[in-house]
Amino acid sequence: MMNDVRFLGGHGTVDPNATWDKIYNNTHTADAKLERRWDGQYPSLWVTDNGGGTSSISGPRAPFSQAGLYISNTSTEGRVYELSSEHHVRNEVVLHHVSNWRIYALQTEEERGEGGFALPLEIQDSSDITIANLHMYRVVSYQPFPNAIKVTNSKNIHFAMYTATATASVF
Repeated sequence: MMNDVRFLGGHGTVDPNATWDKIYNNTHTADAKLERRWDGQYPSLWVTDNGGGTSSISGPRAPFSQAGLYISNTSTEGRVYELSSEHHVRNEVVLHHVSNWRIYALQTEEERGEGGFALPLEIQDSSDITIANLHMYRVVSYQPFPNAIKVTNSKNIHFAMYTATATASVF
């Protein structure tokens, strides 16, 4: 069980001198400090090789990592509650060769500078997945993207919206 985890780094992080770190360079195409390369690190949280369990996570909002959450090669049951994965260059959340997972209250957001070509949610070669109460935001006003969710070679994938009267499932 991981509970109330907060990832530091990326947008909105206060530096060691207790001042706000500048987010973008002058053209919004890279970090203000060029040695901090976008999309150059492993995912912020990577669950793999039969990992599982329950977590409540705040963040990650780091354009430096390839994804905020990457789950791969596991059939162990897993639950994620209230994950906000934002401001990545490539993917917000990836599930690859995964089964028996539930993600509740997932929020993704692509920002103008780094997220013009980011895919919010990718599910590949997976089964028995539920994504419930999903919120997706795209702040990039000038850059359309063809997909918000990409599902390939997967089965029993459910997108659920819980209201007083309805639950929706697809795939």
